[in-house]
Amino acid sequence: MSESPTVPPIVISAMKFVLRSPMHAMVSKSVLLITFTGRKSGKTYTTPVDYSQDGDQVYIFTHANWW
Repeated sequence: MSESPTVPPIVISAMKFVLRSPMHAMVSKSVLLITFTGRKSGKTYTTPVDYSQDGDQVYIFTHANWW
């Protein structure tokens, strides 16, 4: 089983910056920030993910293995 390529941390940071800024319209039609709390650590994580909307349904997807 091969590992899928990961997104470099600099790209993730840049996307977070853009999505939290007035420039978000450039990417916010297909990318959103999802925030969750680690089950064991209690630490809060925020990461950009792709999404698609079909009527009232929103589908969130990523290429990361563990998500």
